[in-house]
Amino acid sequence: MAPGPTCTLSVDRQGVATIVLTNPPVNALHPDVLSALQNLLEECHSRTDVKAVVITGSGKNFCAGFDIAQFAAQSPEKVKESVSGASQILTRVLEEGAKPTVAAIQGVA
Repeated sequence: MAPGPTCTLSVDRQGVATIVLTNPPVNALHPDVLSALQNLLEECHSRTDVKAVVITGSGKNFCAGFDIAQFAAQSPEKVKESVSGASQILTRVLEEGAKPTVAAIQGVA
């Protein structure tokens, strides 16, 4: 059985952390991916062995955006609240993070 939507982290000897978004086929931002991404970014920014962070997608695609299938049963107000909240959290972690963070984009972005 394939693992569910998530992110993984690896850190090389030079201190470059790579976070990989995994939610095939287009690595859409499922709530589990968003949660894992936030946690891993916070971990990277607090680790002394990490000098920089790269975010990329698994397979041939970077990320197609929010996983709209997760919003199908929600009201428009709830969708707006969810998207806004996730965006604010990620923006805060990226902008206030102690380490430079870049995206390695391929395929769908």
